[in-house]
Amino acid sequence: MSIGRNTFFTVIAMAALAPLVWSNSASAQQLGVQPYIGADAFIWDLELDGQSEFSDNGLRFRGGVHFTPQLAFEAHVGLGGSDRKSFVDEDGPFSVEAKLDRLIGGYIRANIPVADTINLYGLVGFSDLKLDLRLREEGFATLSESDSVSGLSFGLGIEGLIFDDLYLNFDYMSYLNETNTELSAFSLGVRWVF
Repeated sequence: MSIGRNTFFTVIAMAALAPLVWSNSASAQQLGVQPYIGADAFIWDLELDGQSEFSDNGLRFRGGVHFTPQLAFEAHVGLGGSDRKSFVDEDGPFSVEAKLDRLIGGYIRANIPVADTINLYGLVGFSDLKLDLRLREEGFATLSESDSVSGLSFGLGIEGLIFDDLYLNFDYMSYLNETNTELSAFSLGVRWVF
């Protein structure tokens, strides 16, 4: 079964907005649903064709809803960062610039409490990335290409309660691991539960 990009983006947008809509809802409290939002700094690593590696920093925003203390749905939106690498071949020097234009994903999150204030968590779901690539070679026009790729994602993390309903978290995500494109990231940030 294949879902269209518009359907995917609609589901992610609804999941990201759900915490804001449900935060003061009496029905959310009756159902035991706990919405949350978060923000992280992340360091991404992109590998293209198994040869070229690019890395930079960006921002990731998260929104989600806990259906039980152990199970949640979480949406990610990541932005920013570009890296340029220089190479030399038989035609002379050239450079390739890779930019992470956007990352959007939806994931099932499973929490495992290991202490009163510490949780381990795992995520599995689907991500869609938009990458901008530019090839510059001296004496030639710059070639640009924008590409969207999507695929299965998974990750692991740990978080600790630092104030009432505010968690500090660290995680690793493999956002994409396809034949010609791999994107992974380490993130550090906070998560606030309503």
